[in-house]
Amino acid sequence: TLCLLLAASLAAYLFYNFYPARVYMGDTGSLLIGFVMGEAAIQVAFRVGGVHGITTGLLLVAVPCFESLFLILIRLAKAVIPSVSTYDHPTQRLIHSGIPLKWAVLRMYVLAASLAVGGILGWVSGDLVALWAFGIGFILLVITGIRISRVDMSGDGLDGRPGSVFDKNWLVHRILRRRVIEVAQHARGVLVDVGCGSRPYESALIRQVDLYVGIDLNPGRYAQGKV
Repeated sequence: TLCLLLAASLAAYLFYNFYPARVYMGDTGSLLIGFVMGEAAIQVAFRVGGVHGITTGLLLVAVPCFESLFLILIRLAKAVIPSVSTYDHPTQRLIHSGIPLKWAVLRMYVLAASLAVGGILGWVSGDLVALWAFGIGFILLVITGIRISRVDMSGDGLDGRPGSVFDKNWLVHRILRRRVIEVAQHARGVLVDVGCGSRPYESALIRQVDLYVGIDLNPGRYAQGKV
């Protein structure tokens, strides 16, 4: 009953929120919806029971769980606290990749609906179908996550992430990048980046100067860097 009431409320909300949106949802609304969905998934898992109970519950909330995990990982990779807001939501990344806003949102709708249908089929058909649905859904989400994680949101070819989070110099590079962004407003005229390497800070500086020149002792090592 509670889920039906929530679905009816959201259907009415989407009538005004669908592109071009006239109303928007804040944190209070999204947190309440997330709480109700999470509790509903737990209730489904317990009441259905067995493997198909767990997989059904997970598939029903797969997209919000995926989005939460994706944001945590991508923000950690950028050396940002996961609770700090960044322009990295899956839909935002789809839009930045060149997909029109309306179609990016519809893709997320279709993804959520497909996973929910898979969960319902698994619930009706038993453990084997449930496992197949969960496996296919999991692979689909992993592929989606990998693809959108490669969208360059910062315009520097690295998405603001200088190397892997597991790289021994990752934190040093991240701190240095932040400092470069802070002082970029003082750059003027012709800027010479000595020891530029792959020019990781060019995007932060190039709009402030007339000419950006990168020099390095071993230019052949950075064939793509225009050194």
